[in-house]
Amino acid sequence: MRPILAILACFIFSTQTRAEYPFARKNHDLGSEIKNDSQRLIPEFQFARFAIDGDTWARSLGVNDFYHGVGYWIQGRTEVNPNPFLFINVRTIAYSGSSSEGYANPTGFYNLISFTGNWPQQFDSYSLKLRIVDLERQNIGFGLLVQDREMNGALIELSNENHNFRFLGDSTGALVSGDDLVNAQTQLFHGWIGGGASFWTQSQSQSQLPKNRDPYYYITSSHKFFENQLGYEVEFGQRNSAHSGLIAFSFNRQKDFWSLQSKLEARNYQAGFGKDFVGRIEHQYVSYDQYDKAYTNAMNLFTKSDRASIYTLHLNIKYEINDTWKLESLNEIGTFDFRDNNEYSSFYFYRAGIDYCPIEKRDDCISMFTSNKVLNVSYNRPPHQLSYSNVSFFKRVDYFGFEGRFR
Repeated sequence: MRPILAILACFIFSTQTRAEYPFARKNHDLGSEIKNDSQRLIPEFQFARFAIDGDTWARSLGVNDFYHGVGYWIQGRTEVNPNPFLFINVRTIAYSGSSSEGYANPTGFYNLISFTGNWPQQFDSYSLKLRIVDLERQNIGFGLLVQDREMNGALIELSNENHNFRFLGDSTGALVSGDDLVNAQTQLFHGWIGGGASFWTQSQSQSQLPKNRDPYYYITSSHKFFENQLGYEVEFGQRNSAHSGLIAFSFNRQKDFWSLQSKLEARNYQAGFGKDFVGRIEHQYVSYDQYDKAYTNAMNLFTKSDRASIYTLHLNIKYEINDTWKLESLNEIGTFDFRDNNEYSSFYFYRAGIDYCPIEKRDDCISMFTSNKVLNVSYNRPPHQLSYSNVSFFKRVDYFGFEGRFR
């Protein structure tokens, strides 16, 4: 009952601004992103372009979480294209999670690099693209098994305006650190029908899991209606003779100074679907820019069981009072029904606050907010360390914070 009342309170008393949870900036196609973006201060050059997005904060989380106190997270991105068909992208992160862990101990710096090649000619209206090394976040289907997973490897896409064929090779294993994953996927007729298959290679010596993984086969369907305001997603999959499914409906509306984003989703998992993964989840990348991930991610489910039903509602509302002041409300509410032991648990994550943006027509803002969404293993600093603690991405801790954003 409390989560429902909180949702209603957010509807009545607050709405969401342009600011959302901290998220990972994309590491490809930077030119298209910053084109005609008047807020970017760094000029674009003929063969290179740059962008910087930063967050600074003060959070009242106590002393048990890395991202507490005063800290910063700066994402610099570089794109170089020596010719029209080759792009080199580098995402550079400089961060300090806290000011109370020693003078230099909480700071860090790393780079993620991506190479993208576009074939100069089309094949009967199809374009061919190859991308290697950093593949950013990827989904298998619509995320029933693998959702918003940072991957490294190779990605080949053959597509036109109606159809898409994708071949993905991931060296991170998708759910565990010691595997390689191979995925072939297609979407036809603007996504009306699709499907694919995923296969895991044998484990490396450092993996906790047995050597052979059962493959995953799935079919999908999705479409958007009424100028992309209303849409649906369906995924049905089989693994280890167990079936699971996902269905989601979304409604997005933007008008004048407000916008609404909503998504209602239901999932059902049969016992055995998560074989070899349940109770053995490994987190490779749980840094500050992971807050926007959904709690219904299968990696959270598999920390306990693979026999469950999940229902969730995502509800984000945006409203701009004027050019200077904006309000925000981000909400994720749902339930996990574990049928093995009749355990029923509900969750509610939120972020609500107000933004002050002093520079006209810019998104450089100071945010004052309250939230309860906290990374569970934030001391696992990216990207070279692993966490074998078998816990979900997030835990609920009510706190108050200030955040400054600039670009």
